[in-house]
Amino acid sequence: HCAKWPYPKLRRLASCLSLRVYQNGAVIRRQGQLPDVVYIIYKGSVTCFREVGVTRSRKFPMSSDQWEVQLTSSVLSVPL
Repeated sequence: HCAKWPYPKLRRLASCLSLRVYQNGAVIRRQGQLPDVVYIIYKGSVTCFREVGVTRSRKFPMSSDQWEVQLTSSVLSVPL
C-alpha cells in the first residue's frame, strides 16, 4: 500500500521509526501487556506464543471409600 505514497509522506513516516535489534530467543512482548508500539519485522522472523493455564488432578485411594486428590497447576507456552 505505501509503495504509492509520495516521498514526503514516506520521509515523515520514516522520521517516526526507530531500529531495535533483538537477540535470538529474546522475549519482545508478554501476553496481556498493553500495546504501545507497532513492530515492523525488517529482517528475521518472530514466533508468537500463547500462555495457557493447565490444572491436572490425580486421585489416590486412601481407603475403600476415601480418595486423596492432588491438583497441580502449570502454565504452558503454546506456539500460534
